Order: sequence, then structure tokens, then C-alpha cells
Amino acid sequence: TQHILVLYMYYSLYKLYDLISKSALINFDKICIFYFKKFFLKQINFEVKRFEIEIVIF
Repeated sequence: TQHILVLYMYYSLYKLYDLISKSALINFDKICIFYFKKFFLKQINFEVKRFEIEIVIF
């Protein structure tokens, strides 16, 4: 159930961004990762930093 929830959050964030920018489809993965990091890992600073490092490597 947790995987489904994460996918739903990704989709919701994508739809939100799509309203702002129609070019969202091109950068789907980047946008999802960015917003996932920004909104859902914000409370845990250590996790956010680790996630940022993973994004840079990715």
C-alpha cells in the first residue's frame, strides 16, 4: 500500500505542476523527484540531504 501511496503523490504533484507548466511532460521524472524531496522529506533534514546527494549522482 505504501508504494501505491507514493505513486499517487507523484501523480498528484505532476498534475499540480502540469497546471503551471505544459512542458512538464518533458521533465516528468525531474519534477517528481524535486517535488517529492521538497514536500515529503522536508521534515527530516538528514533525509533531505541524503536525497539531494542521490539526485546529484542520479
